Amino acid sequence: MTAGCGGLSQAASGTGQATSVTDGAYQLIQEPADGYQAIDDLISSAHTALDMTMYEFTDATALQALIADQQRGVQVRVLLDQDFAGRKTNLDTMNQLTAAGIAAKWAPTNVIVHQKSIVVDGTVAAIGTGNLTSRYYSTSRDAWIFDSSAPQVSAVESTFDADFDAADNNELGSATQADGLIWSPGAQQPMVTAIESAQTSVDFTSEELADPAIIDALAADASRGVNCRIVMTDSASWKTGFTKVTAAGCQVHVYAPDASLYIHEKQILTDGTDLTIGSQNASASSLNRNRELSIHLTTATTPTIISTVSSTFDQDFDAAPAWTGK
Repeated sequence: MTAGCGGLSQAASGTGQATSVTDGAYQLIQEPADGYQAIDDLISSAHTALDMTMYEFTDATALQALIADQQRGVQVRVLLDQDFAGRKTNLDTMNQLTAAGIAAKWAPTNVIVHQKSIVVDGTVAAIGTGNLTSRYYSTSRDAWIFDSSAPQVSAVESTFDADFDAADNNELGSATQADGLIWSPGAQQPMVTAIESAQTSVDFTSEELADPAIIDALAADASRGVNCRIVMTDSASWKTGFTKVTAAGCQVHVYAPDASLYIHEKQILTDGTDLTIGSQNASASSLNRNRELSIHLTTATTPTIISTVSSTFDQDFDAAPAWTGK
């Protein structure tokens, strides 16, 4: 799909046997095993235009790749979050981008722009669960989908255009809809529907588990006999959610906060056939207020990607102990 992004790479020991795999218009980059070389190569592959929306951006290698794009005539535009801690985190990157002549803007002050996406030449959109923060690369379970489906890429690009223009008025633009894309604000019901659609199994990962509608949907799955499995990094903040879903029959496995693997990936995999993966956490703000983006894939078009994601989930689930409530 892009230069330097087509090969298979073997997982690092202890982080699951993840590989970069391709199905037609889609490629999976599974972190931390695959590393961020594919992201750097994608940035460097731009010929005419590159548009990036990013929650956190501190990666010096990716930054220099963007600057190199700008210097060889690529039209580079970057939208960076400033709400919550975004301005502090991204300020140095913003200063370097603007000093290089790149059209970089702050997202609105009153909404978290948690989306992680890169559109290159209007032909490929990278949709991620992780940020460009290199200090977490070796320990964070994350994933990127490189998407060359023309309607989806066009929708991501159009939404970037709207958000980039609206940022001048401290606002978000309107998201452009396309089959298979799930935008926030407005993602709560599609996510709940994805969980409720499960017939035999639901495998769920998130950094957060606080949204009552998501918790209720997972618990309802388990109550009607769906094999419900959840793997996350443990936190007292999610105790209410863990308590409710385990009482209903979900199996919750958790990594300690200081474990060598941190579960940052956000995904819903149902029946081993339908995958929703992207930036949305299971929190009301992430689903209903933030700017976020996920993609829905099925085994009809991406069987190898879904098989790989499922295998990685199994390995992570088996390696983490069951949550005990302590």
